[in-house]
Amino acid sequence: MNSLLRLAFIISLYSFIQVAIANPVVSLTPDIKTVNVGDEFSVDVVVSDLPVTEGGGFNLTFDPSMVQVTSVSVDNSVWTFKTLPGVIDNETGKVSDVMFARFDGISGDINIATVQFEGVGSGEFLLTLEESKPSPFASNGKKLTVQFKTATVNVTGIATPDVAASTSSGSLNLIFISLFLLLSIFCRIRF
Repeated sequence: MNSLLRLAFIISLYSFIQVAIANPVVSLTPDIKTVNVGDEFSVDVVVSDLPVTEGGGFNLTFDPSMVQVTSVSVDNSVWTFKTLPGVIDNETGKVSDVMFARFDGISGDINIATVQFEGVGSGEFLLTLEESKPSPFASNGKKLTVQFKTATVNVTGIATPDVAASTSSGSLNLIFISLFLLLSIFCRIRF
């Protein structure tokens, strides 16, 4: 009976240790997105299996020839101490150092932020996440090991020029040329 109790204790302890060392996963929702050129769309950055944490940070990379980031909004209802939306660089395709924190810590499956995009060119690419070096995920002042997942974005269609702008400037040019020609004809007749 004693050995049976020891075995039950060891199995319980092993199960507890396995749960305790499960790494949190930061992912993008939805993980597959299809949009058209010109569409605006959003992707949520979420974390699951998070032990108690005070916060962290992430970087996001994307293909700037296919999408441009228009905004990043950290969920202030969850991250109540300090939030930073990061630095958007649409030339290199990176959002750097999106950071979030709270005093009392939080655990479980949590929304971190929402990233707004606009489709600008067609093709398929991966959105990738990585940990922010200045602000790693932390629990009780210690760095957490976090897994980062990717998402696939497919942008379809062809980028079209702004027809209204090109038409209005083209029409304006024609009006000026016509006026110039009429004025020059009028001036020749008069003299």
